Amino acid sequence: MRYFLDESMIYSELLAFGLSAQEAKVYLSIVKLIEAPASTIANRAGVPRLSVYSMLDRLIEKELIECYQQRRARIYKVSSPHAFINQCDLEISQIQAKRERFRWFLPRLKSFIALSDEEKITHGGQFRFIEDRFYFQKIMERLSSNMPGAWYWIHDGESSQILSLFKGNALKALRCLIPFSKKKEFTSMLKNEQVRTFSDHSFAQIPHIILTASHSFFILENSPKSFMVLSLENPHVAHALKMLFEFMWNNTLEQ
Repeated sequence: MRYFLDESMIYSELLAFGLSAQEAKVYLSIVKLIEAPASTIANRAGVPRLSVYSMLDRLIEKELIECYQQRRARIYKVSSPHAFINQCDLEISQIQAKRERFRWFLPRLKSFIALSDEEKITHGGQFRFIEDRFYFQKIMERLSSNMPGAWYWIHDGESSQILSLFKGNALKALRCLIPFSKKKEFTSMLKNEQVRTFSDHSFAQIPHIILTASHSFFILENSPKSFMVLSLENPHVAHALKMLFEFMWNNTLEQ
Protein backbone atom coordinates (compact mmCIF):
# COMPACT_ATOMS: atom_id res chain seq x y z
CA MET A 1 0.00 0.00 0.00
CA ARG A 2 1.33 3.43 -0.93
CA TYR A 3 0.73 6.30 1.48
CA PHE A 4 0.62 9.94 0.43
CA LEU A 5 1.87 12.47 2.96
CA ASP A 6 2.53 16.12 2.43
CA GLU A 7 5.65 17.78 3.81
CA SER A 8 3.83 19.55 6.64
CA MET A 9 2.52 16.23 7.99
CA ILE A 10 6.01 14.70 7.96
CA TYR A 11 7.40 17.82 9.61
CA SER A 12 4.79 17.58 12.39
CA GLU A 13 5.63 13.91 13.00
CA LEU A 14 9.34 14.69 13.19
CA LEU A 15 8.63 17.30 15.85
CA ALA A 16 6.44 14.82 17.73
CA PHE A 17 9.30 12.32 17.57
CA GLY A 18 11.52 14.78 19.40
CA LEU A 19 13.53 16.57 16.75
CA SER A 20 13.97 20.31 17.03
CA ALA A 21 12.42 22.51 14.36
CA GLN A 22 15.78 23.02 12.64
CA GLU A 23 16.70 19.33 12.87
CA ALA A 24 13.39 18.46 11.24
CA LYS A 25 14.11 20.92 8.40
CA VAL A 26 17.58 19.43 7.94
CA TYR A 27 16.17 15.89 7.82
CA LEU A 28 13.52 16.87 5.25
CA SER A 29 16.13 18.63 3.15
CA ILE A 30 18.24 15.46 3.02
CA VAL A 31 15.14 13.46 2.01
CA LYS A 32 14.58 15.85 -0.91
CA LEU A 33 18.24 16.00 -1.91
CA ILE A 34 18.65 12.21 -1.55
CA GLU A 35 22.30 12.78 -0.62
CA ALA A 36 24.35 15.96 -0.34
CA PRO A 37 27.21 17.70 1.51
CA ALA A 38 26.58 19.80 4.60
CA SER A 39 26.78 23.15 2.78
CA THR A 40 24.05 22.16 0.31
CA ILE A 41 21.87 20.81 3.12
CA ALA A 42 22.28 24.04 5.11
CA ASN A 43 21.24 26.17 2.13
CA ARG A 44 18.23 23.97 1.39
CA ALA A 45 17.08 23.90 5.04
CA GLY A 46 17.71 27.61 5.59
CA VAL A 47 19.90 27.08 8.65
CA PRO A 48 23.32 28.63 9.42
CA ARG A 49 26.12 26.62 7.88
CA LEU A 50 28.13 26.60 11.12
CA SER A 51 25.13 25.19 13.00
CA VAL A 52 24.26 22.45 10.55
CA TYR A 53 27.22 20.25 11.52
CA SER A 54 26.04 19.81 15.11
CA MET A 55 22.52 19.03 13.85
CA LEU A 56 23.86 16.45 11.44
CA ASP A 57 25.93 14.89 14.22
CA ARG A 58 22.83 14.57 16.43
CA LEU A 59 20.87 12.95 13.60
CA ILE A 60 23.74 10.51 13.01
CA GLU A 61 23.84 9.74 16.73
CA LYS A 62 20.16 8.83 16.56
CA GLU A 63 20.99 6.75 13.43
CA LEU A 64 18.36 8.65 11.43
CA ILE A 65 20.93 9.62 8.81
CA GLU A 66 24.33 8.29 7.75
CA CYS A 67 27.29 9.65 5.84
CA TYR A 68 30.29 8.62 3.77
CA GLN A 69 33.42 10.37 2.57
CA GLN A 70 33.63 11.52 -1.05
CA ARG A 71 36.98 13.10 -1.81
CA ARG A 72 37.18 16.04 0.60
CA ALA A 73 33.50 16.23 1.50
CA ARG A 74 31.22 14.21 3.75
CA ILE A 75 28.04 13.20 1.97
CA TYR A 76 24.88 12.71 4.04
CA LYS A 77 21.80 10.61 3.28
CA VAL A 78 18.83 9.36 5.28
CA SER A 79 18.87 5.93 6.89
CA SER A 80 16.07 3.41 6.61
CA PRO A 81 12.87 4.87 8.11
CA HIS A 82 12.84 1.90 10.48
CA ALA A 83 15.61 3.77 12.36
CA PHE A 84 12.86 5.79 14.07
CA ILE A 85 11.45 2.59 15.62
CA ASN A 86 14.95 1.45 16.60
CA GLN A 87 15.53 4.76 18.36
CA CYS A 88 12.23 4.42 20.23
CA ASP A 89 13.19 0.90 21.34
CA LEU A 90 16.53 2.20 22.60
CA GLU A 91 14.87 4.99 24.59
CA ILE A 92 12.38 2.52 26.08
CA SER A 93 15.21 0.26 27.28
CA GLN A 94 17.04 3.25 28.77
CA ILE A 95 13.89 4.37 30.61
CA GLN A 96 13.31 0.84 31.90
CA ALA A 97 16.91 0.67 33.18
CA LYS A 98 16.44 4.02 34.90
CA ARG A 99 13.17 2.81 36.42
CA GLU A 100 14.78 -0.35 37.80
CA ARG A 101 17.66 1.63 39.25
CA PHE A 102 15.28 4.00 41.01
CA ARG A 103 13.11 1.10 42.20
CA TRP A 104 16.21 -0.20 44.03
CA PHE A 105 17.00 3.28 45.39
CA LEU A 106 13.44 4.20 46.45
CA PRO A 107 13.42 2.47 49.89
CA ARG A 108 16.67 4.22 50.81
CA LEU A 109 15.29 7.59 49.73
CA LYS A 110 12.10 7.04 51.74
CA SER A 111 14.20 6.12 54.76
CA PHE A 112 16.26 9.29 54.43
CA ILE A 113 13.19 11.52 54.01
CA ALA A 114 11.73 10.01 57.18
CA LEU A 115 14.76 11.08 59.23
CA SER A 116 14.56 14.17 61.39
CA ASP A 117 16.71 17.17 60.45
CA GLU A 118 19.09 16.33 63.29
CA GLU A 119 19.47 12.75 62.04
CA LYS A 120 20.12 13.93 58.49
CA ILE A 121 22.97 16.13 59.70
CA THR A 122 24.39 13.26 61.76
CA HIS A 123 24.25 10.86 58.81
CA GLY A 124 26.20 13.04 56.41
CA GLY A 125 25.45 16.70 56.78
CA GLN A 126 23.79 19.32 54.64
CA PHE A 127 25.92 21.39 52.31
CA ARG A 128 25.36 24.40 50.09
CA PHE A 129 27.32 26.91 48.07
CA ILE A 130 27.23 30.61 48.93
CA GLU A 131 28.28 33.23 46.38
CA ASP A 132 26.84 36.34 48.04
CA ARG A 133 29.31 38.17 50.31
CA PHE A 134 26.57 40.09 52.13
CA TYR A 135 24.60 36.92 52.83
CA PHE A 136 27.70 35.19 54.18
CA GLN A 137 28.42 38.21 56.38
CA LYS A 138 24.95 37.90 57.92
CA ILE A 139 25.54 34.19 58.58
CA MET A 140 28.76 35.00 60.42
CA GLU A 141 27.02 37.67 62.50
CA ARG A 142 24.32 35.19 63.51
CA LEU A 143 26.80 32.45 64.35
CA SER A 144 29.01 34.74 66.41
CA SER A 145 26.06 35.96 68.49
CA ASN A 146 24.55 32.50 69.05
CA MET A 147 27.73 30.41 69.16
CA PRO A 148 30.73 32.58 70.03
CA GLY A 149 34.24 31.35 69.48
CA ALA A 150 34.34 30.66 65.75
CA TRP A 151 37.73 29.80 64.30
CA TYR A 152 39.29 31.16 61.16
CA TRP A 153 42.24 29.64 59.33
CA ILE A 154 44.05 31.22 56.39
CA HIS A 155 46.29 29.28 54.02
CA ASP A 156 48.91 31.82 53.05
CA GLY A 157 47.72 35.12 54.47
CA GLU A 158 47.03 36.58 51.04
CA SER A 159 43.29 36.78 51.71
CA SER A 160 43.34 39.36 54.48
CA GLN A 161 40.60 41.30 52.66
CA ILE A 162 38.20 38.56 53.78
CA LEU A 163 38.20 40.28 57.18
CA SER A 164 36.03 43.01 55.68
CA LEU A 165 33.17 40.47 55.76
CA PHE A 166 33.20 40.36 59.54
CA LYS A 167 31.63 43.11 61.62
CA GLY A 168 30.99 43.60 65.34
CA ASN A 169 30.74 40.37 67.32
CA ALA A 170 31.70 38.33 64.27
CA LEU A 171 35.03 40.15 64.05
CA LYS A 172 35.65 39.83 67.80
CA ALA A 173 35.02 36.07 67.65
CA LEU A 174 37.70 35.41 65.05
CA ARG A 175 40.80 33.44 65.94
CA CYS A 176 43.26 33.52 63.05
CA LEU A 177 45.97 30.96 62.42
CA ILE A 178 48.30 32.41 59.80
CA PRO A 179 51.86 32.15 58.45
CA PHE A 180 54.42 33.98 60.57
CA SER A 181 55.37 36.25 57.65
CA LYS A 182 51.81 37.68 57.58
CA LYS A 183 51.50 38.45 61.30
CA LYS A 184 52.09 42.20 60.98
CA GLU A 185 49.43 42.53 58.29
CA PHE A 186 46.78 40.83 60.41
CA THR A 187 47.60 42.35 63.78
CA SER A 188 47.00 45.74 62.21
CA MET A 189 43.35 44.70 61.76
CA LEU A 190 42.82 42.43 64.77
CA LYS A 191 43.82 42.44 68.39
CA ASN A 192 47.11 40.68 69.03
CA GLU A 193 45.41 37.95 71.09
CA GLN A 194 43.22 37.06 68.08
CA VAL A 195 46.21 36.09 65.94
CA ARG A 196 48.65 33.23 66.28
CA THR A 197 51.22 32.06 63.78
CA PHE A 198 52.81 28.96 62.39
CA SER A 199 55.94 28.60 60.33
CA ASP A 200 55.21 29.41 56.69
CA HIS A 201 55.95 25.92 55.36
CA SER A 202 53.22 24.46 57.62
CA PHE A 203 50.59 26.02 55.35
CA ALA A 204 51.83 24.50 52.11
CA GLN A 205 48.99 21.95 51.73
CA ILE A 206 46.17 23.64 53.66
CA PRO A 207 43.04 24.87 51.80
CA HIS A 208 42.82 28.61 51.43
CA ILE A 209 40.45 29.44 54.28
CA ILE A 210 38.56 27.26 56.73
CA LEU A 211 36.16 28.66 59.30
CA THR A 212 34.41 26.49 61.89
CA ALA A 213 31.51 27.03 64.26
CA SER A 214 29.95 24.63 66.76
CA HIS A 215 27.93 22.70 64.16
CA SER A 216 29.15 24.00 60.80
CA PHE A 217 32.32 24.60 58.91
CA PHE A 218 33.05 26.66 55.82
CA ILE A 219 35.70 26.46 53.12
CA LEU A 220 36.15 29.82 51.42
CA GLU A 221 37.73 30.89 48.16
CA ASN A 222 38.07 34.65 48.00
CA SER A 223 39.70 36.85 45.37
CA PRO A 224 39.00 40.26 43.80
CA LYS A 225 37.19 38.48 40.95
CA SER A 226 35.37 35.67 42.72
CA PHE A 227 33.85 34.64 46.03
CA MET A 228 32.67 31.14 46.87
CA VAL A 229 31.87 29.43 50.17
CA LEU A 230 31.16 25.74 50.67
CA SER A 231 29.05 25.45 53.82
CA LEU A 232 28.64 22.05 55.49
CA GLU A 233 26.47 21.45 58.55
CA ASN A 234 27.84 18.40 60.34
CA PRO A 235 28.42 18.74 64.09
CA HIS A 236 30.76 15.75 64.23
CA VAL A 237 33.12 17.09 61.55
CA ALA A 238 32.87 20.66 62.88
CA HIS A 239 33.74 19.47 66.40
CA ALA A 240 36.71 17.44 65.12
CA LEU A 241 38.03 20.45 63.20
CA LYS A 242 37.55 22.70 66.21
CA MET A 243 39.52 20.27 68.39
CA LEU A 244 42.30 20.25 65.80
CA PHE A 245 42.38 24.04 65.60
CA GLU A 246 42.43 24.34 69.39
CA PHE A 247 45.42 21.99 69.51
CA MET A 248 47.20 24.04 66.86
CA TRP A 249 46.24 27.29 68.61
CA ASN A 250 47.83 26.03 71.81
CA ASN A 251 50.99 24.88 70.04
CA THR A 252 51.79 27.91 67.92
CA LEU A 253 55.00 29.90 67.72
CA GLU A 254 55.75 32.17 70.67
CA GLN A 255 53.82 35.43 70.46
